[in-house]
Amino acid sequence: MIAVTLAASPRRGRVLAAKAAVIAAAGLAAGLAAALGALAATDAGGLPVPDLTDGTVLRALAGTGLLMSAVAVLALAVAVIVRPHRPGDRGRAARAAGAADRGVRAAGLDGALAGAAHAGGGVRRAADRPALRHRDRAWAGLGVLCAYAAVALAAAAWLLRRRDA
Repeated sequence: MIAVTLAASPRRGRVLAAKAAVIAAAGLAAGLAAALGALAATDAGGLPVPDLTDGTVLRALAGTGLLMSAVAVLALAVAVIVRPHRPGDRGRAARAAGAADRGVRAAGLDGALAGAAHAGGGVRRAADRPALRHRDRAWAGLGVLCAYAAVALAAAAWLLRRRDA
């Protein structure tokens, strides 16, 4: 689908930035809607609903929206990186995933990835029980995920300019 856009626009970096902005906004909206839906389901389940003006609840809502936004941008970057640009390049996705996995394991970043994957869980637990306020750990995990998305987006922009020039 991006091939048509790239044929019409010579500025590949701007196209990728625009797509990333739209996808990030959509991810943010979807994350906020999901978090608000979870609060509504809490009420339907007979549990006490936390106050929406509580700082912890607002952090949980914002964290969920930002988490979904970062994952959406990361997905866009990975899709551009593994996008075949010649016929017969369909195996690139499998090779790229294998290389990324080997690189993460060799660098010893398995624990950091696990922390990023569970960034939202700590925020929700903190909203339930004030004794478990691990918001610093949850925000750090979100920061790691955002850093991964930024690096992947930069690599995607570089690859997009290099191979489609």
